[in-house]
Amino acid sequence: MSSSKPVTYNSVTIHLFEAKDLAPMDRNGFSDPFVKFRLGGEKFRSRVIKKTLNPQWMEQFDIFFYDYDSKRLEISLWDWDRTMKNELIGRVDLDLTPYEQGKTYDLWLDVKDKGKRRGTVHLSVLVNEAKEINDFARIVKTQASVEPLVDDGLPPSQTTTPTTEEALLIRRNPGVGLVGSLSVKILTTSNLPMTDSEGKSLYCVLQLGLVRAQTFTIPKSADAEWNFEHSFPVDDIHAVLEITVMDRDSRSRSSVLGSLALPLVHMEQSSGLGVRRTWTLKDKKLMKNTASTVVLELKLGYDVFRAALQTLRPKEEVPSELDKKVSSQVLVNKVHQIRKVVSLASESLTFSHSLLTWDSPPNSVIAYLVFLVTTFFFQPFWIPLGLLLLFLKNYTERYQYPTGNNSAENESDEDADSLYSSGSTTFSEASTASCFSAKFTAAEELLQLTGLPNSVNPLRLWSRYMNRSTGRQIVSTVKTAHDQARFIQTVLEFFAEQYEKVVNTFNFTVPWLSYFAILALTALLAALYVLPLRWVVLAWGTWEFGKGFCGVRGFELLAFLSRVHTRHEAKMYAETASS
Repeated sequence: MSSSKPVTYNSVTIHLFEAKDLAPMDRNGFSDPFVKFRLGGEKFRSRVIKKTLNPQWMEQFDIFFYDYDSKRLEISLWDWDRTMKNELIGRVDLDLTPYEQGKTYDLWLDVKDKGKRRGTVHLSVLVNEAKEINDFARIVKTQASVEPLVDDGLPPSQTTTPTTEEALLIRRNPGVGLVGSLSVKILTTSNLPMTDSEGKSLYCVLQLGLVRAQTFTIPKSADAEWNFEHSFPVDDIHAVLEITVMDRDSRSRSSVLGSLALPLVHMEQSSGLGVRRTWTLKDKKLMKNTASTVVLELKLGYDVFRAALQTLRPKEEVPSELDKKVSSQVLVNKVHQIRKVVSLASESLTFSHSLLTWDSPPNSVIAYLVFLVTTFFFQPFWIPLGLLLLFLKNYTERYQYPTGNNSAENESDEDADSLYSSGSTTFSEASTASCFSAKFTAAEELLQLTGLPNSVNPLRLWSRYMNRSTGRQIVSTVKTAHDQARFIQTVLEFFAEQYEKVVNTFNFTVPWLSYFAILALTALLAALYVLPLRWVVLAWGTWEFGKGFCGVRGFELLAFLSRVHTRHEAKMYAETASS
């Protein structure tokens, strides 16, 4: 039996900290930088930091590579652009060959483009210990007709240097640090969609917060065995574990075969062995179930007190491999919700005005008597007491009478979706007609801005746009209108989401957060009952000023609401287990 040199694999852990003095790429004198990493055939991309020349990412990446792969780590910095092509700021190549295994290297690297320095990037590199691929994996790799994709070996659990990891979390969330840890083991995937094209391979991307890991790659099959395990540091119990099964062809083009998103607050804490369960994979938008399944073994442990403190701190913006964009139908739903709230407020103001103007004397007399009694007997602790009673009402409906609650939720969903349901032909036709009408009106307005008759030849009109200032004026006008429309849309989405999150807090959509709110309101009720209102306000004001003096940022209520799921997020994160 001939002996051959064993094939080994290992991984490199990259902590991306920050960059300094980057070259400005936009007209405002700033850039929107993000970083791309490439090692062999594996790629990763960081999140985008807007309008800065000194971005801070604080992200972690774990990338697998093999002994036959190139040890050259390609690092490139790019300027993100919404409409135009992303521009290259600079790049740097890092040879991993001289780096010792198991040792963390803290590096400041010069970013250059065409020999010119364009800034520096700060990161740390840890090359983990190499492992040998078993004989079965070598056979699988030899029989594969595609170029060295990889094997079916069992990779080790990924661990990083504690000091580097702690430093990363402390810099990102000062004063809180680690909340707990999560161990994820991907055992098998089943019923994956198959195609007739050759050169296919599979790999999985795991992400929790700003930490991402990528598995080894195996030849594509409907049923795959992974036995891949990874340990994540948990610095926010409200983070979402995302698992994406990817398909890569011979041209290194990747597509999503299935995805899964699991909020940590929906998981049970486990001591000892992890909890094994079969999950149904969803599509890229996390809205529709597929026929594919994945078997996971999860082990979660965290400190409740630290998790509560982190809940009151601003939520970090997390990049994702999945498509979580809100559809136009969901946007229509949000606008409809804002319209209902504004209509209710308008009706309330009209009714109050009618009481004050004595349009109905009996109603005005009753309102005045209620005002006198309420003002005379009112106590500040009535406010948290009333909110707690609302929690009690919703808790009773949700847990004591689940059937009635489900019907109520279905009715609310039907009311919300009635605007764009298939049966609403009138609304669909009206919206389509208004859309085309808006387009034609916009075109006519653009032609009127030029001061030219409609009979002008389009080619000459285009030439005039390109050669004279009129075209630049039109472009500037359209861009300004586009920016204003996006601003209005952002404001509407923000208020609609806050409204949804307040309602979902009382509806126990995320029980962990609802119980947290109940405890906070109970503490406020006790404080207002025992202490005078002025002392409670003084304590709150002292905390707010002292918090800013100590460098702690963020408003606690908005930080809390940022972790409550909207209706769209609740549908994406719905836990559906296969039988």
